[in-house]
Amino acid sequence: MIGRMKILLHFIFLFFCSNLSGQSIESKKFIIENKNIDESSGLAPSSRFKNILWTHNDSGSASILYAMDYKGKDIGSFFMGGDYPNDWEDMSSFNYKGTSYLLVADTGDNFEFNLQSRLTIYYEPDVYIKENQNMEPFRVINYKYPKNKSYDVESVAVDIAQNKIILLSKRNKKVHVFVLPLIMDNETDKIIVAKPLIAKKVTKLDYFRRPTSMDISHDGKFAIILTYGRVYFFENLKHKNWEKILKKPTKTIKYKSLFQPEGISFNKSATKLYISSERLPAKLLEITL
Repeated sequence: MIGRMKILLHFIFLFFCSNLSGQSIESKKFIIENKNIDESSGLAPSSRFKNILWTHNDSGSASILYAMDYKGKDIGSFFMGGDYPNDWEDMSSFNYKGTSYLLVADTGDNFEFNLQSRLTIYYEPDVYIKENQNMEPFRVINYKYPKNKSYDVESVAVDIAQNKIILLSKRNKKVHVFVLPLIMDNETDKIIVAKPLIAKKVTKLDYFRRPTSMDISHDGKFAIILTYGRVYFFENLKHKNWEKILKKPTKTIKYKSLFQPEGISFNKSATKLYISSERLPAKLLEITL
């Protein structure tokens, strides 16, 4: 009897540990239709239209944002003005005072020698107007890290509820979390914020490594962080500081392997999440929360 009890307790322990390590769930996989999206690096849901995702390619590509639906069907390609991208790594969407915006993060730095990075905010284009639209930047935010250090950052998200931009480093032993203010109202009305901002380091995280993308829901209540093989999901229902919330995920989701998963986003209602991959045929993974 005691032997059987030990065996039973052993299996209960293994089951408990497996659930702690990550929750495996059912998912759907789609092919991204537009073959020009061969290195999808950032992903964001439209805050203006239903069932629309935005994405962009990684470094070495033109300043183009691509729109697709939740099943990867091509909606359109949009040329964005401003400086030629150095290393676009992530993007975010948000609605501010009734207007929809897209933020593109030129924050990649594989060799960690850049002393300045750039965030560009655009008005979200109308995806159903097919003629050329002049997508000039609404705001360009140049910034540095404390003590002029360099970091490779591939995970950037906007929390409109707190007017903050959250950034995560990728190549450190511990993930460094930085915060920048979301500058939308500017008394000078200049497109480029004149003086580079200094990102504030607020905490370090040691329970995961190498984050490749993140997203915060449009209401600021939920966040997701993508790593190779796992998604970390967070609840922030009372809009506390993210440095506290990110210390412990609400749940961990294991997903089936994709080649080079680089982009993650919620859908507009934050009831599902989407993960994009690099290399053709590019894939889009849908997970119901």
